[in-house]
Amino acid sequence: MELFLCKDAFRVELADHRPAVVKQTCGLLGALAWACGASFTCIVEALLVPILLMATKKK
Repeated sequence: MELFLCKDAFRVELADHRPAVVKQTCGLLGALAWACGASFTCIVEALLVPILLMATKKK
């Protein structure tokens, strides 16, 4: 349950579309993935597409 809430919170932040917010969110996501290891993989995989879309979005 908590992982789903965390995933939803990250999606909301990534939907913000402000570069600084997206950069901070990706940084936090990376730090949590490194600290939590395999238990955080499902969230990273679920957020991979939104992150890639933000990274390749035309300005």
